[in-house]
Amino acid sequence: MMSADPRKKPSRLRDRFLQAWRPVARRLQVPDDGAGLFFSVVFATILAVGIWAAFYFNPQSVSWFPKCPVHALTGLDCPGCGTARALHAASHGHLREAFRYNPILAVAVPFLVVIVIKPRWAKKPSVSWSVFAVAVLWMLVRNLVHW
Repeated sequence: MMSADPRKKPSRLRDRFLQAWRPVARRLQVPDDGAGLFFSVVFATILAVGIWAAFYFNPQSVSWFPKCPVHALTGLDCPGCGTARALHAASHGHLREAFRYNPILAVAVPFLVVIVIKPRWAKKPSVSWSVFAVAVLWMLVRNLVHW
């Protein structure tokens, strides 16, 4: 809840913003304070811009798309290598091509949906260690077996 601090001048825009996003925040179990809501909206905005960029720009044909630092330094594919190309292909309906670029994405997307729906579940240590183990195993497999 918002506190009535006499030293702070209330911002009508901030109040409107918080009022509009509170139902969404409750559903996603975001803390009901200004900072939690603000960072949630910033994250959602960055995610939306990323999805838009993955749809409209082909990562293989534009030079400004970020390159993988692990691949640049070691020559090995990290667990996320190919994700931008896979998202671009999937957003255009080319699911087989997306799967060829990064097959782990087919597992990661439903997992991320579950994390958004039940964020407390993601804080369990067993979930964190499982994600880490899957990422390490995927990095080993994709570098040992050439697709």
